[in-house]
Amino acid sequence: MLHILSEEIAVNLKDRLREVRYMIRRNRHESLQVEQSATRPGEIVSPELLLGHAASVMDKALTTAETISISLISSNPNVHNSAPHVKSLSVYFGAGAEGARAFRKDMYYLTKDVLRRHQLQNVLIQEAAFVTVHARMMQKHRALLKSVFSSEAGDTKIAATARAVAALFLELLEERPVRFVSMDGHCDPQALRRFETTCFAAVGIACGLATAKAADLAGVDPLESAILALDVRHDRLVQAAEDRDEAQLEILFQTLIAHLP
Repeated sequence: MLHILSEEIAVNLKDRLREVRYMIRRNRHESLQVEQSATRPGEIVSPELLLGHAASVMDKALTTAETISISLISSNPNVHNSAPHVKSLSVYFGAGAEGARAFRKDMYYLTKDVLRRHQLQNVLIQEAAFVTVHARMMQKHRALLKSVFSSEAGDTKIAATARAVAALFLELLEERPVRFVSMDGHCDPQALRRFETTCFAAVGIACGLATAKAADLAGVDPLESAILALDVRHDRLVQAAEDRDEAQLEILFQTLIAHLP
């Protein structure tokens, strides 16, 4: 129990530190713009410029601390620099605390990978939100998950997996792990919502492929396959997501899981 509490505290602390570092970097960027139009030699240095230098020092300190902590504490330092391999629903929701931990970490880095591709500004990923989503899946959709675990390979497995993935997708949309850091910066709610819809659908489908068709994934990036397939069906996906139409989502996900990678 104490271990679980300490891990939750650590996750929330990481989220707060990421937010602080983001704000520092934004302040640093603004200060660099001031410096480029700075006064001539001999003139008094502005407070904004001094704050910019302080922000630069703090940013470097936080980055160094993160690098050291990853190298000393993380069991797999390489995962922090790239997207992890998507695991199956049975790993994420059938392996107790280890599964919950894997879900939280993988969802964070997979979302970060998709976010990097979209280049959205002024947003951060809240890792703690994935803890909440995992708990909701275990509480509200346990029967769906058990159906996935007990189904034999084939169409039955794919159908059960699609239902569970649709539930996971809607829970992710509800919790909104990706949020604007500040309303002072660049904010485009529609762009953020489009990103969330595509990202969480792609991650869900990739997880579904790892669950129902793991043998077909050798040498394949299931996340990339899912993103490309969803691009063609973007309007259909967005409409079903906006309507919270679980039946249409299940049909879409079942079709894609059956025909991909």
